[in-house]
Amino acid sequence: MDHSEGGRSCAELAFCFLNGRTRALNVVNLPLMYSVLNERINPYIDNISRSHSSYTYLEAQRCATVSIGERNLRDILGEEYPAFFTGGFLAAQLGVHSGYAENPALFLPAVHNPAHVQANATDKETWDQVSKTNGLPDDVRETAWNLTISARLSQDEIIEKFSPHVPRLSDAFDAWQETPLKNLQLTTVGIAIGHAHARKSGFVADLGIWID
Repeated sequence: MDHSEGGRSCAELAFCFLNGRTRALNVVNLPLMYSVLNERINPYIDNISRSHSSYTYLEAQRCATVSIGERNLRDILGEEYPAFFTGGFLAAQLGVHSGYAENPALFLPAVHNPAHVQANATDKETWDQVSKTNGLPDDVRETAWNLTISARLSQDEIIEKFSPHVPRLSDAFDAWQETPLKNLQLTTVGIAIGHAHARKSGFVADLGIWID
């Protein structure tokens, strides 16, 4: 573990890049979601500095800027992986259309609350395709998706439900909230360094996705 200034900087850039700028594809079940989170937290979390001077250093090296605005890690996870960070909803909330909730091609028991249901899709684009293929009316499609994402788990609920499988998740939330990571905007240089450091831990993707 490299606790030098450079080692901390690389860990911070990789952590911010992976968790703030990328979305893992083909995450189709909770075990895969656990695996992705562990891969994006464990190699870096112990090297993330709580000192603001570390992020001033990133700015001085033109790797990032610390903006006024901030991004919440809970919201990032919920937006990128909505199917795994929802508590689901009651079928009765679909009103006169609640019968559609009995179709397993359209709805599944909610992953964190089997008494509820959720849209049978990992993202909005897939949901639109699945619902159209199975003849779900447009208004019901939008209502069901909105109910699914509006039931997003709180940070405390995420930590409670995921920590048995992702033991450093609470530390990741703390690091994000207690440091300028939540405000960090990576420059092209920062993206390139974060990407390169992430590759050392097994991340595979073409840098050209983020840099022309």
